[in-house]
Amino acid sequence: EVGICILNYLDDWLILAHSRDLVCTHGHVVLNDLARLGLRVNWEKSKLSPTQSISFLGVELDSAS
Repeated sequence: EVGICILNYLDDWLILAHSRDLVCTHGHVVLNDLARLGLRVNWEKSKLSPTQSISFLGVELDSAS
């Protein structure tokens, strides 16, 4: 058990963490688990690098505000 924080709705997932490095680490764990389970990732729709602001389910999220 790693303790990964994921917000999800249907096939939209958002990984949250306190640091950029932790987001990267958790992202790799999640991608490995998805591959192991035979689930596909839509790479064109995915944003795989940590970011301070993002649109998720039509809501603009910003960690600075």
